[in-house]
Amino acid sequence: MRAEIEKETDNGFGVTVYDNNEVKHKIGVLFDGEIHGHLQDGYPDKPADRTPEDSELLHQARNYAKYYVSKETEHGPFGPHDTIDRLERVKQAIAELSAADFESYFSDAYKQVIGKHPDIEPPVERPPEVDPTDFILFVIDVYLDSDDHIEAVSDIHLIYYDATKTQLERRNDDPFEDRQPDARLQLTEKFIPSLQVFQKFLMYHLKCQLRDCYLEMGVDPPEEYRVLGRGDHEIAKRYRNDDIPQYDYYHDESATVPGYSLDFGYGFGVLGKAAVTSPDDEDNEFDDVDIRTLFDPTGSFGGGVMDTLMEVFGSESDSDTESSGASSHEEPQSDSK
Repeated sequence: MRAEIEKETDNGFGVTVYDNNEVKHKIGVLFDGEIHGHLQDGYPDKPADRTPEDSELLHQARNYAKYYVSKETEHGPFGPHDTIDRLERVKQAIAELSAADFESYFSDAYKQVIGKHPDIEPPVERPPEVDPTDFILFVIDVYLDSDDHIEAVSDIHLIYYDATKTQLERRNDDPFEDRQPDARLQLTEKFIPSLQVFQKFLMYHLKCQLRDCYLEMGVDPPEEYRVLGRGDHEIAKRYRNDDIPQYDYYHDESATVPGYSLDFGYGFGVLGKAAVTSPDDEDNEFDDVDIRTLFDPTGSFGGGVMDTLMEVFGSESDSDTESSGASSHEEPQSDSK
């Protein structure tokens, strides 16, 4: 993707964008970031005549035009540039929290994520129509104050699917219902051995969301964000869609994507990484029982996993910045890859 601001009008900018197919787009971006006009000569004019791939390329071009104007002028930040800025600030704010402060803000989120363990009672119950093996997403809104410190976090909201595969949302208490959060954590059930590791995991999760911001405007993210793992739920739907071939399986920790890697080990280094590989993988030095004992949150491979984990596998590595694959069930989607 590349762009150039061709002109400035009384209410915005005329931007030329060349997409990743070298198709030229002329896009109007208003001073508030809204799109006002979009002409191009490479795809059908009627949305109904476009393929999903065509539509996604137009979507990327509009996102990139907003990003470019926000980055290159005094207007904004808005669009992807605003989202990237917010996510980076929240990531830094979480990194700077003391252990006590992190626990005060995120202990409920931690219990929810590891809530399948028999010794843990999750703060928010599953809706009765959601079976224990069904996909469910835990959403926590994070708000920063004027000094970029965490001001508040919401209660845990739920996203799940009904029997017709319709996405539903159940919102709980939020301190600022009418205010845009600076970040929206979107978490699934996983086994994470401690709050200390969970703090690192949230920073990693935000790296995945930052990756998604760049990819959704057709741009390779900076190298530090070329990671595998679940980030933004809505953008991940595009990754699973066979009809949008410009994306890969970035949301999947076990995927093989050139230039991208799994770089967080959930406190267990190479064993954590091994948990996402197939037991039949000849390069996997750990057997299936080792892996499932580590990451099965039900403890069915020998009792209280949380009680015996450190004794069996040793203490977590403070220098570990990698990611494991404690697997979670994917949400239903008819066009899944």
